[in-house]
Amino acid sequence: QLACPLDLGCHSVAQKFSADGNFFATAAYDKTVCIYGVSEGEEPKLLKTLTFPTAVESIEFTPESDTLIIAPRECAFLQYLDLRTMTIEQICLNANDDHHVSFSAMDIKCSPSGKFCPCAQIAAGSLCTVWAHLNSSATCMA
Repeated sequence: QLACPLDLGCHSVAQKFSADGNFFATAAYDKTVCIYGVSEGEEPKLLKTLTFPTAVESIEFTPESDTLIIAPRECAFLQYLDLRTMTIEQICLNANDDHHVSFSAMDIKCSPSGKFCPCAQIAAGSLCTVWAHLNSSATCMA
């Protein structure tokens, strides 16, 4: 069965389903992230639209499907959206917790345990850094 296509507006650069299938999220170059509730047999329902100061390059659901991680371009923080409360916690990407932006997180993935979040970056040189997941300090594994 085919569902009706969503009106994604501007160019959508990332689309993800949560592991439990209850959420679908999109990120677009118009600086928005849209979160939809998904129920079998029904069209997705828009739950929340977030707008960021810069384009969002990557989104990732945690394995528990309770958090959406958002990576805006030119930002020193990953944005952790709690899907139960729709509130955001910012996690600094810099090991010393400063707000200096020297790279952009272009692709993020959660480990199956949800403990680590590798992040591909664009900077002067190409590197991959792994951060401990939520409420932990950044750990460089480059």
